[in-house]
Amino acid sequence: MGKLYARIFVLFAMTFFTFSVSAEDSLVDIRIRPPQSENDISHHFFRQLISAALVDNSGYRVVVEPIDNLTQDRGFQLLKQKRLDLYWAGVNPLRVNQFRVVGVPLTMGLLGYRLPVIKRKDIPLFNSLDENQLKGLRACQGSQWPDSDILEHNGYRVTRAPKFKMMYRMLSGGRCHYFPRGLNEVYGEVSSFEDLGRPDDLIVYERLILKYRLPMVFFVHKDNEHLAMALEQGLKNLVDSGRLKQFLIEHPVTQDAFPLSRFSNSQLLELDNPLLNIDLPEDSKYWLQF
Repeated sequence: MGKLYARIFVLFAMTFFTFSVSAEDSLVDIRIRPPQSENDISHHFFRQLISAALVDNSGYRVVVEPIDNLTQDRGFQLLKQKRLDLYWAGVNPLRVNQFRVVGVPLTMGLLGYRLPVIKRKDIPLFNSLDENQLKGLRACQGSQWPDSDILEHNGYRVTRAPKFKMMYRMLSGGRCHYFPRGLNEVYGEVSSFEDLGRPDDLIVYERLILKYRLPMVFFVHKDNEHLAMALEQGLKNLVDSGRLKQFLIEHPVTQDAFPLSRFSNSQLLELDNPLLNIDLPEDSKYWLQF
């Protein structure tokens, strides 16, 4: 991540949080994964969201574990082995069955609104596509992401990659036509390319949105009920007070997605998610709509 974003994240943390100080020896570590690449600026979002959820519970501190070449499957293996204490990801049946789900959707549903990142030169192509033609193009996605299975279930062609850092390279290199990204992450990622001084050849294509229900949640080991309950109560407090929505509106990673009303004229393609096997709150206060 570039220096500009690093400074912005520090300023956001200073303004959004009121920190309390506890004796170092009394703190319980929450070990989390490191960023997946220099463009994984969503890592800062979730790290700071953990702190926001636990702001009234000062007995914890977040520790980033230095793990190289981490895929989602390996991350969940480390969680199962108790070498990580928390992992955030979209839900699928295997994950829900193996781990304790903290039952609050972290991005209020924005992860399931997928905007294509495309090459600037392909704007005319995408302007002329109907849904069947879009299905004929190749989407870059993670090999272990639920999104890949959801897209294929709905008839879309997918080129899978095991590591996040490969996917934007594959898009730039022409190995896929578009990279669908969640509304909560796409603008921060594409902006980070400019901060890193890379060619401005990729854009967020806002005229088309793929929509499916895919809640992003925190997973913890089933033995770690104390942490799960602390996070769940803290997140529910953020929802009830309106601070989770405000967190999304103000955070550097997600702020460029707002106001959501600007997507009211975008073409919305609704997809079925056959992997959704979890009961989450249906109250509208947990979900953002446009």
